[in-house]
Amino acid sequence: MWVVPSETIYSQTVKKLRDKSNYLRQLLDQCSGGNLLILEKGQRLTRQDIDENLVILFVMIQSVSRHDAKEALKVFQDSGGYESFFPLDHRYDFA
Repeated sequence: MWVVPSETIYSQTVKKLRDKSNYLRQLLDQCSGGNLLILEKGQRLTRQDIDENLVILFVMIQSVSRHDAKEALKVFQDSGGYESFFPLDHRYDFA
């Protein structure tokens, strides 16, 4: 998870890491054996993605912070793109 403090830094960083000529992107490609997956909050992420790739998930600090214990973390207010991490209803043998 790559957490950034502002929309400007978020946009600039995502743009640079998507650019295959960027030195940091090249380093990440080298470290991952070319299996790099760059995702933004709300994009679908599966167990297979994590098993087969180095996954970088970008989020802004506001989505992973809260002011009090009752406030829900905004990062979990997603579009439902993480269902492969949870068992189907009434299935507890999920591995």
